[in-house]
Amino acid sequence: MRPLLIANWKLYVRRPAQALALLDATARAARTGRARVVLCPPTPLIPFIVNAIGSRNKNIVVGAQDVFWEDEGAFTGSFGPRLLKQIRASYVIVGHSERRRVFGETDSDVSRKVNASFAAGLHPVVCVGERSRKANWKRELSAQFLASIKGISRANAAKLIVAYEPVWAIGTGHADTPLEAGGAILVLRRLLAKAFGKKIASRVIMLYGGSVKAGNIGGFLDHPEINGALIGRASTIPREFERIIVRS
Repeated sequence: MRPLLIANWKLYVRRPAQALALLDATARAARTGRARVVLCPPTPLIPFIVNAIGSRNKNIVVGAQDVFWEDEGAFTGSFGPRLLKQIRASYVIVGHSERRRVFGETDSDVSRKVNASFAAGLHPVVCVGERSRKANWKRELSAQFLASIKGISRANAAKLIVAYEPVWAIGTGHADTPLEAGGAILVLRRLLAKAFGKKIASRVIMLYGGSVKAGNIGGFLDHPEINGALIGRASTIPREFERIIVRS
């Protein structure tokens, strides 16, 4: 399986010129790398990035950082999955820890977004992760995961992309170890196997997120349970992101 790299630019990238510089660096590395790369800029920049990519590199596609579960209605400031599809986003990050912490998103909100994204033909990247490695953290992680994917069909379960992002590792510079992250991901895969069967569970793409950088990406991808990475701040530094892609 080719590694999948999701670049979450957050609000670190604010100008078209800055986005273009990152796209150029990504394209250079992706020409020879084997990874598939999804660039997730702030929503207003999605059409700009889509047009800039054109047909020059099939290893790069565009995603969104969030979505609402309704396509129309009195929801000021929101944007639905069909609108994202129309502006040619292919993926969408759902339930990122910052959405949960800063904006108060619940597991129920996340599950509604996941199901709405599938219905619109988008690929949701479902983010889950424990707040700390204290006692019962696996129970916290498992409960969050099951609630976040509640209501999905067996067909959509096979198309899931899950990003395990321990909250304590995000933006701290202290990444999890490949062994521990792989173990947490195995917990999630076993939950999928129990709910949908081992065959479907084996097809689910599992990513690690949390202080990923060029120096540690290789270790994570060497673990058999980890199929790629969700990358935040490092994906907004052109040279660093080039090295991540090349080493993937």
